[in-house]
Amino acid sequence: TYYMSWSDRKDYNPLHKGGALEFIINEQKKSKEPFRILPFTAEDIQNVKFKTSVAIPNTLVTYRIEDVSGYSSLIPNDIYQLFIYIQTHDLNRLYSKVLDNCFSSFNLPYPITNYRSKILDLLNVKYFLVPNLFVLDGKNTKRVYSGDCAVYENEDYLPRAFVVPNF
Repeated sequence: TYYMSWSDRKDYNPLHKGGALEFIINEQKKSKEPFRILPFTAEDIQNVKFKTSVAIPNTLVTYRIEDVSGYSSLIPNDIYQLFIYIQTHDLNRLYSKVLDNCFSSFNLPYPITNYRSKILDLLNVKYFLVPNLFVLDGKNTKRVYSGDCAVYENEDYLPRAFVVPNF
């Protein structure tokens, strides 16, 4: 069920009362505009292996929570190419006929590990979900929830659509 969003909802765990997902859903109800989140999913940091994952890719879609991570088969090609550029800074690797191997797994692109990346602002990421043992210390991030995991708000996120008067 990691891939299919039409699975029977009873196959999923019920929404944890008072948990981070309930917090995000309540924020969606209060918000006049849509937003995305970035959940922490990594197998290791600086070659230290651990099993800490806030949400496996695509599993939050059943709760109507949009996240910017996901399996590559469900990511539009232009977004995937943007991720490749963020990862490599090499224009020659964009839109090649060969599947790029710049991620830990070509089917699981997690190119944005830097929560301070301005790309996340452009991708409409309002919240970061991270394990409680991590602290995101940025001038534009603030912890807004702590429980089963921590939720940080990205105060610089941009709306889903906006007009750019100049660049």
